[in-house]
Amino acid sequence: MPTTAPSVISGGAGVVTINPALTRQTVEGFGGSNAWTGLPSDATARAQVVKLLFSTTDGIGLTLIRNRIPFRESTQYNDAFMAKDASGRYTYTSSGGHKSFNLNWSNWDLQNTKTLFSLASAYSPQIRGFSTPWTPPNNQFDRWKIDDAANGNTVGGTVGNISNWPDIGGVLDSQHYQDYADVLADYAKGFQAQMGYPLMAVSIQNEPNYLPKTYESAGWSAAQFSAFLPALSKAWQAKGVSTPVIAPESFNFNDSLIAPALSDSSLAPLVSIVGVHQYQSDMSKAYQAASWLTATKTKAKRLWVTELSSGENNDASITDGLNWARTIHADMTTAEVNAFCYWWLWTSASTPKKGSLINLDATGTQITDNKRLYAVGHYSRFVRPGWVRLNAETSPVANVYSSVYRDPATQDVAVVLLNTGSSAQTVKLQLAGASAFASLSQWRTSATESLALVTPPSPGSATASVVLPAASITTVRGSYKP
Repeated sequence: MPTTAPSVISGGAGVVTINPALTRQTVEGFGGSNAWTGLPSDATARAQVVKLLFSTTDGIGLTLIRNRIPFRESTQYNDAFMAKDASGRYTYTSSGGHKSFNLNWSNWDLQNTKTLFSLASAYSPQIRGFSTPWTPPNNQFDRWKIDDAANGNTVGGTVGNISNWPDIGGVLDSQHYQDYADVLADYAKGFQAQMGYPLMAVSIQNEPNYLPKTYESAGWSAAQFSAFLPALSKAWQAKGVSTPVIAPESFNFNDSLIAPALSDSSLAPLVSIVGVHQYQSDMSKAYQAASWLTATKTKAKRLWVTELSSGENNDASITDGLNWARTIHADMTTAEVNAFCYWWLWTSASTPKKGSLINLDATGTQITDNKRLYAVGHYSRFVRPGWVRLNAETSPVANVYSSVYRDPATQDVAVVLLNTGSSAQTVKLQLAGASAFASLSQWRTSATESLALVTPPSPGSATASVVLPAASITTVRGSYKP
């Protein structure tokens, strides 16, 4: 993984240079979450949703599913994932100073995830999952969380007219650090056996720095992460777990909560992936949040955007699609992320929001055709797990943004080009260190097209010209001769 920021590449106005030797970060996948969301009950809608999300021929070819670890135990919603005895306390067995908790893998949310994996994997064997807890376990009998009154973060709260939610707010009590580490290890160890699919990574906490807490949540400070990681390491070693760890999944695009741990030589090896979210007050400018995170990159940690979206009413326009494509472009080229995940994969509501890639109506049968779905697809369908980004021009001409990717095992390449301007532009693809393009295909999204196969550019030895209509997204996929 590159540990220095990318250099500026200049190939001349309107030129994108493709040099297979100039590699940057490895791409691990694109995806989204199914947290709290069941698949549509209507069989036709369910099949269409899964195809649109995961097919590489009739959809956008996603490869990552972010699921929720269901620790919720509120008075209204109890996931019943942690088995309890008659007195309401968690049940476990003990060995060697560690507890092995009894977990209910038939929980409704996990069963939804298992079904989604099964349906998605029919389209691609590359489907992988990673899991996030929104809160550590906590109830009125086993109180693992305590108040953090100094920061206005107390356990409980009221949602609607329901009060005393033990899953909302507070912080993990240090007396239960090893308990929480043990149950995360139990989850990671049991996932593949119980779900039938490999677990790519497990997170410690969703949005640990977001206040006030009004949803299933817990706060964490940088010091608390540093204090917890040794307990997690002990649990991983004792239980033979090798699953990579994600931290901190901050609400914003920074690594300040994990930077102290990354600067500690004894703690840095315990974190494999730095997770960030990318929420802005104006989501049309989310791309401005992307930055090269020095603490993460200099320690050679993988960087994942694990969540972003917008709560605004649905906007199915190409303008909205270009906003999201511009954000992914910045994440890939400026921040050099290794994985990009939208928030919800789909939602069903009477007033659809931008919180999901696919909106179904209130009946769960009719799908809105959102351009942001295809904006993600211009990357996810063509840039597959294991591909690397090449160091190339990122803005070859005004209002045009470009990024280049290559399969390191072959001579296959993909170039994603955005034209956010009001007039057409022409960009020349120029090979360096290779003799000629062997084949090229071209896919486009515009106001009237959605990942449509269009007439490809004609390869002319080591160059090819691509015409980019106004307000459009284009991916050129092809191969070259060494």
